[in-house]
Amino acid sequence: MQLIDLNKWLVPNNSPYHDNVLPEIDKFYKPYQYICLVHFPKKLEPVPMNAGKLAQRIIQAAIPGRSFSSFEFRQGKARVVKRLYDTIYDTLRLTILCTDDYIEKKMFDKWFNLVFNQATERFSYPDDYESTIEIIKLDNTLDNVYKTKFINVHPKSISEIQQTFEGGSEVDKFEVEFEYEYWVNEPVNKHGEKAKLQSLLDKVGSFFA
Repeated sequence: MQLIDLNKWLVPNNSPYHDNVLPEIDKFYKPYQYICLVHFPKKLEPVPMNAGKLAQRIIQAAIPGRSFSSFEFRQGKARVVKRLYDTIYDTLRLTILCTDDYIEKKMFDKWFNLVFNQATERFSYPDDYESTIEIIKLDNTLDNVYKTKFINVHPKSISEIQQTFEGGSEVDKFEVEFEYEYWVNEPVNKHGEKAKLQSLLDKVGSFFA
């Protein structure tokens, strides 16, 4: 497959900035350079799979967006003014592979059951079932460059897992949709966290091979 030279594609050949306008392609971040850590509520401990091992099974996540809600009102006779009143956070969804005797599915089922007790038909206290999730963006040297922490997280829905004789080479996976209060950008401490992240990646295997 022939690679596209982005410098030539985006900048005319006769431009004085042609050779320097874009960095080398290997300096761009790739969507697979991340790690997602799900921290289960303390009420579920000990869990059969820690956050590092589960991270290897989380094959899709998204660094979230956010927006403001606004309302309009008329100021004076003709002028319409907009004012902000709330922040809207994007839904958090994770896609997770099923391995090891369906242990991933069982873990999230257990979390779901902690939220709502099917035997008593009652919801638990939020302090019992809410927790945190982190999505850590990594650069090409496995440095932490952007860290998002979701606060007061709990599962809202768990998707079905289709079963079929026509699956071919597909594997079982499911999606969990979470509700949370808000997310924050955690401070990036490259020197302090790289060793910890490297140790974690060594345990769960290479994501970037």
